[in-house]
Amino acid sequence: MNRMTIEELAHKLRDMRRAARDGDGTATVHLFGIIFGDEIGYRSNQIAKEYLRQKEENPQEWPGKPSGGTIQDGKKLAEFVEPHYRLVREWRD
Repeated sequence: MNRMTIEELAHKLRDMRRAARDGDGTATVHLFGIIFGDEIGYRSNQIAKEYLRQKEENPQEWPGKPSGGTIQDGKKLAEFVEPHYRLVREWRD
């Protein structure tokens, strides 16, 4: 299995946040954790730091400020929920 890099995961999270409706930012970060939990592993804080680093360079392209804890919460939720197949397919491809 080819593991996604921290940068790739940060970009996926950015894309999901940009596609989210207003007010759905935290839920979108949780959904990111659910969909990419197997890729995230123990790298939640690293992903959040990379996201914020990229945001400093281009704030308009990187909405919100996701934390490693919020990403980890979504990852933990993955064992209790089954994401809708369409969403998984849409974001994993």
